[in-house]
Amino acid sequence: IRVAIITVPAGVAQDTADRLERAGVTGIVNFAPVSLRVPDHVFVEQLDVTSSLEKAAFYARQNANR
Repeated sequence: IRVAIITVPAGVAQDTADRLERAGVTGIVNFAPVSLRVPDHVFVEQLDVTSSLEKAAFYARQNANR
């Protein structure tokens, strides 16, 4: 396994990332609401679900008001 997805609470996200890195994972998609500290050889893609939901709700309201 080289790529993993983190979907845990913020309080355990760093420990999860550390464990994944020790297991050889070099790509992480992070849905946890916290920035991860990882070695340079590990790529992290941070996705903010809250912002995405807010954007979707905003545009849905805009379209509903037309």
